[in-house]
Amino acid sequence: MSAPSVRSVYRALVAIALLVGVSASAAAQGQVRVRVMRDQSIIWNMSSLTPITTVQSGTELEVVGREREFFIVRLPAAGSRAATIGRIAIAQVTLIEGVAPTSDTRVVTTVIPEPNLQVFGFGQVGLQRWRAKDTFAAVLGSAQAPMFGAGVQARVHGQILVEGSIDYFKKNGERVFVSDGEVFKLGIRDTVRVLPVAMTVAYRERTRRFAYYAGVGFGKYLYKEDSDFADPGENISERFTSYHIVGGLELGALGVIKTAFEVQYTTVPDALGTSGASKSFGENDLGGLQVRARLLVGR
Repeated sequence: MSAPSVRSVYRALVAIALLVGVSASAAAQGQVRVRVMRDQSIIWNMSSLTPITTVQSGTELEVVGREREFFIVRLPAAGSRAATIGRIAIAQVTLIEGVAPTSDTRVVTTVIPEPNLQVFGFGQVGLQRWRAKDTFAAVLGSAQAPMFGAGVQARVHGQILVEGSIDYFKKNGERVFVSDGEVFKLGIRDTVRVLPVAMTVAYRERTRRFAYYAGVGFGKYLYKEDSDFADPGENISERFTSYHIVGGLELGALGVIKTAFEVQYTTVPDALGTSGASKSFGENDLGGLQVRARLLVGR
């Protein structure tokens, strides 16, 4: 090979090396990385102030954007959690590579698949309006009542929900006598307890910011009523079959902690109406309409 040819090859190799070096440098400058400075630093969901996970001091994260006083960081898949993005407070990290964004960044993400199986425990509080509104208003003073409950929910591929729940209601009222629609208080304590136990199957769809779902189910209403000075046969302790439909909106769709708001309509036919005020008012359904808030924890 002649000397000019050798020099030409040499120049070409140098040019390629410089091009590779510049490209690598540009790629490195395009990546921004931070290191977490505090243990148990929270990475928040993108759609709401619900945590996705916590990270320890020294954890390194890739920054993909900024939202006010938060860096938007990429979280790799871990355990049952799918890969996702979240927010971490800028004050909790220090820059170790690249140039941090100084203004808000619009981050476009796709809906990330959820694990095949997830299990959540939940607590809930709701407001129930009884179908037998005249009966409950006469005996307990109101046709509306707070309900408190808890349960367990299993999810398959994030879409099929199967759950069991139990609620509780108890209130002291007063025995009444009804004549031609007019209510007469008898001054005798009357305590009503209702314990709904339910199974529900629902279908869920998720967007990046929230999820919505609807389902059906059945259960048992454990109903107990007792009053002062009553003969044993006058007190009531019965179980009735219930049927319900439910719809809800869930926030924090990818987080470990989620909040949900639901509306449920329940019918419990032929549970009332055989005696007392419910017979006088012609009301036999123990169900009603309930709106409630729910807090779920799990993964």
